[in-house]
Amino acid sequence: MTNQHDEGPTGRIESIERRLREIESRMGIASPEDATAPAASPPTAPPAPPRIESPEIAEAPTGPPPIPRQIPGPPRKPGRDPISIETLVGGKVFAVVGALVIVTGIALFLKLAYDLGWLALISPTGKCLAGAAFGVLLLTAGEFALRRWSAAASAALSATGVGALYASAYSAYAFYQLVPTSAAFALLVVVSTIGLAAALRARLVSVAVLSIISAYLTPLLLTDTDSPAFVLPAYLLAIVGVGLTLSVLHERFRVLRSLVWWGTAILGTLWVFMDAPGAPITAVAFLTLAWLAFHAELWLCARRGATGPGTPAIDVSRPLLVSLGSTSWAVLLTAFTLAEQNSPELWLAPGGAMIFTSILAMIMAGHLGVLTDVPRTDEERLGACLLAQSGALFIAAIAMGVSTDWLQVACWLVFGAASVFAGRWVRSRALDVYGLVVLAIGLARLVLLDSWAGTMHTGGVNTLDLVLTEWTLMMVIAGACWIAAAVLLVRPGPDARPQALPVAGAIIGSLAILASIMHPLTEHAPHALAWAGIGVLAMGAHAVQRRLALDAVGVIALALAYIAWGVAYLFYGWANSAGGLTVHPGLLVALALVLVSLVGARWLRDRSTIPRTPVVLVCMGILLLLASTSFEVARHVVRLTDDAATQAGAVSIWWGVFAISLLLWGVLATRPPARWAGLALLGVATAKAVVLDLAGVDPAWRVASFLGLGVLMIGVGTLYLRALARHSSSQTDAPPDTPAPPHDPDR
Repeated sequence: MTNQHDEGPTGRIESIERRLREIESRMGIASPEDATAPAASPPTAPPAPPRIESPEIAEAPTGPPPIPRQIPGPPRKPGRDPISIETLVGGKVFAVVGALVIVTGIALFLKLAYDLGWLALISPTGKCLAGAAFGVLLLTAGEFALRRWSAAASAALSATGVGALYASAYSAYAFYQLVPTSAAFALLVVVSTIGLAAALRARLVSVAVLSIISAYLTPLLLTDTDSPAFVLPAYLLAIVGVGLTLSVLHERFRVLRSLVWWGTAILGTLWVFMDAPGAPITAVAFLTLAWLAFHAELWLCARRGATGPGTPAIDVSRPLLVSLGSTSWAVLLTAFTLAEQNSPELWLAPGGAMIFTSILAMIMAGHLGVLTDVPRTDEERLGACLLAQSGALFIAAIAMGVSTDWLQVACWLVFGAASVFAGRWVRSRALDVYGLVVLAIGLARLVLLDSWAGTMHTGGVNTLDLVLTEWTLMMVIAGACWIAAAVLLVRPGPDARPQALPVAGAIIGSLAILASIMHPLTEHAPHALAWAGIGVLAMGAHAVQRRLALDAVGVIALALAYIAWGVAYLFYGWANSAGGLTVHPGLLVALALVLVSLVGARWLRDRSTIPRTPVVLVCMGILLLLASTSFEVARHVVRLTDDAATQAGAVSIWWGVFAISLLLWGVLATRPPARWAGLALLGVATAKAVVLDLAGVDPAWRVASFLGLGVLMIGVGTLYLRALARHSSSQTDAPPDTPAPPHDPDR
């Protein structure tokens, strides 16, 4: 019993400690160094029934809590420690200021020596050598400052040393005529090279910028040289190569990209304007190599992926702007060089650039992946930019290569429609937009330029009283291309509702076709008939494809036809435009327009995009029919009699007959709007007859007219009520199983 009593609690404590160590090891907590002694064991208790204990739940041991072990976090990225103000002021600012003070003191000493005449004792060669020695001394001091102090102090001393060397070499040429132009050029180039070497050695951006600027100043300072034409382009390409190489090798030298671009653009442009006409091959080669060098640097930097999600937008777009600027600069100067040679092949400048940009775009964008996916990396963005440039260069090549105006516009239109087709084929919204932009350029040129200037709108052929020219044909082609693009842009699906972009394209194309028949020599009546025909075609097409909302185009075309009819036959007077015919031509045209309106209303029933379009078309047709027939009745009455009262009364009588016809049609066809219009017109006709027509007639005729009008109105009212009652009873007596007639929105 004693052994069991001693072993029981000890075994349980050891088991608890073992399980506690397992839990601590899983949690990463260190065990305490000194374990506390267990408390006095309680009296022996009868053995309890065995129970299953969870290994995660354990009784906490007595004593101080264990010290938690610190879990190491993720490794920090290597980087520079933040600079404190003390370090900045004591280690950098003081060093820079000290270097500047030293340079200032030396400058004051030189001024004092000049004032006292000490410098006059030195020969020109000695002065130049002393200045060069002073520059070398400063460069040496800059190297010493880099090792002992900081890069900021070294930058001040090194930049001053480069300036001293440059000033000494230039003084030997300009002030003392000690060296010829070629030797001075070589010395200045060597000084700039020394400055770039010092900048690369110490990673000094300021010294590199100063050296590049001095390199670009050298050709401007040495303007009296008769060097061959290729020297300056080669020199500029060398500067471009050095500056862009530093930009690629070290990110902190990325500022040299813009400096090199601007310097080369300015000096290269001046050289092209002055010397390129005598050396066209050299000029084209220089521009091509410079463009390739700029884009090679952009490509290498883009492959590194310098930008990220938090990069400012200006930093993301700066390489793209450099690419656009380089292409524009090279293409424009190449075209200028070709023009100076009186070459008709100006399209070679944008055409050649288009080939280069397309090749680079395919390499960077990954087999047209940029057309279907949003560019996310720097390389993809640059490829997308180059692809857009190639599209713009293609347009420029067409503009420069095709001398015939209509053929040039035709190329743009066909290419725009083909781009939209390709965009739908590869599901590229960017290519769709590009195609629409090209179509817009072609149509804008036709409307804004070729419609009044050039030769496309001159001459022409008279067909069906319409004067058709090259401009007419091109406007029809432009409209057809826009409508074809709209059809391609329609998104398939069960939803038949109109879609914004296809609708806009269809409307633009339809307006172009409507405007195509306009010509100063064409009469307005043919315009009305042609626009009515286009309206019929548009409404018929809407019955087939509703997503383009061509019913709106049909209504617009009919409205234009009505306006043209009014200008043709009413502006100069209905009687004056009759031409001595028994039936007025305006009446025949009006009947044709009314027929088109009624047919269109029939086609658009239950299909119109705009609410109540059929009702609007029917109302337009009724009003036109009433106006044209009224003018025709008045014209014939004037020819039959000279009595003013009879002439006015004839029109009123015709209005009454027309109103009764509307009433009958509204009752028989169950058209409430027609009945309402008939009643309104009958009221207007009665008021006109009473107030105006009967005011100047004989009293006896006036009495008879009043009695006749009263009887007519009573008869019309009685017949109208009976017809309505009969129609209501026929609907009430219909058997219950008979389905109700379908609801007609026009009723």
